Amino acid sequence: MLIVASVGFVLSSFLKVENSNIYSSICFAIYIIIFILLIHLSEKSNQRSYKKNIETYDIKLEILREVLKNDFKLYESNKVQELIKQSDTIIDKFKLSRDILNPILNLSKTVVFPIVTFSIGLDVKKVDFNLREIVIFTFLLIITIFMFLGVFFVLKTPIENYFDSISNKTINIKGMLIDIYIKDFIEDKK
Repeated sequence: MLIVASVGFVLSSFLKVENSNIYSSICFAIYIIIFILLIHLSEKSNQRSYKKNIETYDIKLEILREVLKNDFKLYESNKVQELIKQSDTIIDKFKLSRDILNPILNLSKTVVFPIVTFSIGLDVKKVDFNLREIVIFTFLLIITIFMFLGVFFVLKTPIENYFDSISNKTINIKGMLIDIYIKDFIEDKK
C-alpha cells in the first residue's frame, strides 16, 4: 500500500492530469495514514510482548551458560571476553546487505537524482512558472524524495534481515555473551 500511495502521489503530482492536486493530496494523505498506522502498530506490539521477551531472554541466557559450561568448557571470564572479541570479525564478514544496498544508494545518488534534476530543469525551461507554482513544485519534489526514502527504508529492513541473518544472529549471541560476562564475572562493588 505504501508503494502504491507513493507512486500514485508522484504520478498525480508530475503528470498533467485534471484535478492532479486532489489526486496528489489524497495519495499523500493515504501515505501518511499508512505510515502512522505502521508505526503505531509496531509500538503496540513491542509494548505487549516486553515482559514475555524478558522471560524468554533469561531462558536463552541460561541455556547459553549451560552450553558454555558443559559442552565447550568456555565458561571463564577470559574465554567469554575472547568470544566477544571474535564475534566482531564474524559480524563484519557476514554483513552482506551492504553489498546490495550501497550500490543502490550510490546509483540513486550518481545516476537517478541527476537525471531527475536534469529532466525537471528541461521542464522548467519549457513552462513559464510563477512564484507560487515554483514553491508548490519544489515542495512536491521534496515530498516525493522523502516518500521514496521512506519506501527505501521500509524495504531496507527485510533485505537486511534476509541477507544479514548470520551477522544478526552473531550480534544477538554477542549481546548475550556480554550480558553473561556482566552478570556473572563482574563483581558488584557495593
